[in-house]
Amino acid sequence: MEDAVTTDATCPLNNNGTATASGTGGTPPYTYLWSDAQNTQTAVGLSAGTYTVTITDANMCSYTTTASVSNSLSGPVHNLNSGLNYCSIQVAVNAATNGDVITIDPGTYDEQVVVNKELTIKSATPTQAVVNFTGTASGKPSLFDVTANNVTIENLNMNVDLSKLRSAIIASSAGLDAITVKDNTIGAYGTPAGSYGDRNAVSVNYGGTTNYRVATGGVNSVTFTGNTVSGTGPGSYFRSGIALDEGGLTTTGNTLTTINHDVLLRFAETVQTISITIP
Repeated sequence: MEDAVTTDATCPLNNNGTATASGTGGTPPYTYLWSDAQNTQTAVGLSAGTYTVTITDANMCSYTTTASVSNSLSGPVHNLNSGLNYCSIQVAVNAATNGDVITIDPGTYDEQVVVNKELTIKSATPTQAVVNFTGTASGKPSLFDVTANNVTIENLNMNVDLSKLRSAIIASSAGLDAITVKDNTIGAYGTPAGSYGDRNAVSVNYGGTTNYRVATGGVNSVTFTGNTVSGTGPGSYFRSGIALDEGGLTTTGNTLTTINHDVLLRFAETVQTISITIP
């Protein structure tokens, strides 16, 4: 009998490692029984760890061996400046420094992300990475909680469960400025909970029912371009595509399907361009 051959799991929680055992020296056919109850020659969907396999030939002679699945050094979230790879968006943000670019491979990321550094966060390829949080929400009720200046969120597919969250992005802090949201797909689903006034796909310094209007002197520059905002019928839609208080706003090339405020701008400092496509 031969020992098993493995492929690494790309991240501890991805469960995509494999282990393959080969029966030799006995009488075929061989059967395989893994410690996680899989009974094929190749065990799939494995996280990092050690697995036992029992190989039995046609004469009922058995041999038991182990296979260790490791974590790959590669991960689906990349910091282009440091060259390092990570298993989640939040871990990549935590390790980043101001000015870094973080790219995300295609796939679904089940997380809320706090962005407290000056970063660009975007899909690694034209295929949009999906951010869809399904757990118990904490902090601000959004997928991305932005508290830093000079943040760009680009080319992501953000799915917002309105029974848990209110927004895809909430940007709110005392010194907020230069926020860019571009080329994203933002969708709402689920039975809405909480205040209707907070249900904005993107909320920047907005003093709604829950007051996030805390930027000292307002927000000089907010760019909202090329985004598609939609929902699922009959009631799972956002109140607005973007809601901004005390800000300078550029919004062009968006396709917005909302309940009654595609673009909600109050107490504006400067308005450069507003262009709305009605589907």
